[in-house]
Amino acid sequence: MSALIYLNSAPANWLALRIFKKALSREPSTQAADGLVEWCYEGAVADADPIELFARVFELNREPYTYGNCVVAEEASRVIGKLHSYAWDDAAAVMPPDPHIPDERMAVIDAMAPPTQSSWHIEAMAVLPECQGRGLGRRFIDIAKSQARAKNFDLLSLHVFENNRGAIRLYEHCGFRAVDRAPIPDSLPMADRGGSLLMVFP
Repeated sequence: MSALIYLNSAPANWLALRIFKKALSREPSTQAADGLVEWCYEGAVADADPIELFARVFELNREPYTYGNCVVAEEASRVIGKLHSYAWDDAAAVMPPDPHIPDERMAVIDAMAPPTQSSWHIEAMAVLPECQGRGLGRRFIDIAKSQARAKNFDLLSLHVFENNRGAIRLYEHCGFRAVDRAPIPDSLPMADRGGSLLMVFP
C-alpha cells in the first residue's frame, strides 16, 4: 500500500488508510499495547515519556520496529487507529532486546508464547473508542491478511490479553483461534490483564 485509500468521500471529514511515516500517535499507540508500553518504559529513563522512548525504537528504523510496518487510519488529519505487523521469522532472528526496559519487566513480554512457526505477526492494533463500530478493526485485519499473502505467509499470529474480550471477539469473527496461553505472574502489575493468548489464522 503506498497511496491514500479513501473510505468515505465527504471532503470535510475524510478517512484514509496509509503507511505511517512520522512519530507515533499517542492515543492509538497507548491503546494498542493495552498498557504494556507504559509499564515497560515508565521510569526507565529519568523524566522521559514512555511513548517517546518507544518512538525512538521506531526512529532507529530497524526491523521489525519501523514506521514502514505500520498502517494508520487517519480522519481529518487525526490518527484514529493503527496496525503494526511484520514477518515473525525475520523478527525472531534479528530483534535485539531494548536496553531501556529493565530486566524484571521483560518477564511480561517473555511470558507471551511465541508462534511455533513462521507467520505474519500482528504486533499491535487499535481503534480509538469513539471511532469503534465503523469496521476499521476488520479493515486492519484484512490489510494484515493481504500483507501476509503478498509475503507468502500462510499463517497470521497475534497476542492478546485474555481479559480484552472485545478484541478477542473481533479476532474470532475474523477467523482467528486461540492456540496457546501464557500466564502472567501474579507478582507483576500486569497480572490483572489475565494471561496472554496466542491466536492464529487460519
